[in-house]
Amino acid sequence: PMELSRANRVKYPLSLLLVDIDHFKQINDTYGHLIGDHCLVNTAKAMQKHLQRSTDIIARYGGEEFGIVLPGVEQNEAEVLAEQLRSEVAKTVTWSLQTPINLTISIGGATAQPDRVRDPKRLLEQVDNALYAAKQAGRNRVVWSILTDNDKAEKKS
Repeated sequence: PMELSRANRVKYPLSLLLVDIDHFKQINDTYGHLIGDHCLVNTAKAMQKHLQRSTDIIARYGGEEFGIVLPGVEQNEAEVLAEQLRSEVAKTVTWSLQTPINLTISIGGATAQPDRVRDPKRLLEQVDNALYAAKQAGRNRVVWSILTDNDKAEKKS
C-alpha cells in the first residue's frame, strides 16, 4: 500500500508480479520439506539475479509464492523481466542427493500507472487473477493483467 501511494504521489508506474512455483506440493511430497525449502531458496536466488535495482523488492508471499514489487518500472520492461525470471528458474537445478529437480514458475503481473490505480487490494487482485490465468493456461508462463482507468482490467497472455 505504501509503495502504491508513493508511486501515485511521485507520479511513476508501479509493476507488481506474483510468482508461483509450479507443482510445488509434489516436490514436498516426493522429496520432503527440507528439499522443498532448498527449492524455495534456489528459486529466490535465481530470480534475485535479475533484480538489479535497490528499489526492487522480492519477498515470499505464501507457501510457494513470491511477490515482486518494481517501483518506476513500465509494463513493457516488467513483462521482459518476468519472462527472464521464468526462463532463469527453468534453467536452475536443485539437487536431492543425486536427483536433479527442475522447477518452473508461473507469473501474474500488472502495472499501475500514476493516479489510475489507488486501491492496493484491487491491484493485488488483478495480479492474482493473472497468476491464476497463467496456471490455468498450462503453467510455466507469464500472464499480464492490463489495468485501465477506474481500476478495470483485461488480460493479456
